Amino acid sequence: MQKEIQDIREQIAMAMEQTMSVHGLPQSVCRIYGLLYVADAPMSFDEIQTAVGMSRASVHNALKALVDTGSAQKYWDKDRHRNYYTAEKDFFHNFPVFVVGTLRAERQAYLRMAEKVKPVLETMACEDPSPDHQNAMKLLSDMRNALQFYDWLNRFTDFIETGEIFKHLEKTSQEQT
Repeated sequence: MQKEIQDIREQIAMAMEQTMSVHGLPQSVCRIYGLLYVADAPMSFDEIQTAVGMSRASVHNALKALVDTGSAQKYWDKDRHRNYYTAEKDFFHNFPVFVVGTLRAERQAYLRMAEKVKPVLETMACEDPSPDHQNAMKLLSDMRNALQFYDWLNRFTDFIETGEIFKHLEKTSQEQT
């Protein structure tokens, strides 16, 4: 039975690694999160390093990333004189952290580009005899639509980040067993 439980823990850890990797995190971060997620007890730095077989620097950087995003907690055990780490298992906490960051980065990338090219397109669109007039008009129209979307995305991101989403979409459902 012990072997079967260990196999199941490994499968869960691998699934947690995969879910974290979807958010573009480095493999070392994902692997350590998976380990902490299935751990029976908080783990020390040395225990984590031994379990994952990574360099001290890699483990340090991964743990820092996990703690900084709230995906892991770090606490000092004064009796043992060392830090211990646990995984954040509340997905309703983790989800907004990763999704909001990704959505804001997407929006910012588009807005930076639009800030640069929109004035050029507007100038081209005003020049009637210009051969690029029609193309500029079409690109401006597309850009206006995209900017509307990114305005909506910003409001949606705020909706997630503030937790307002959970007032409209409950954390539990009738389908749960």
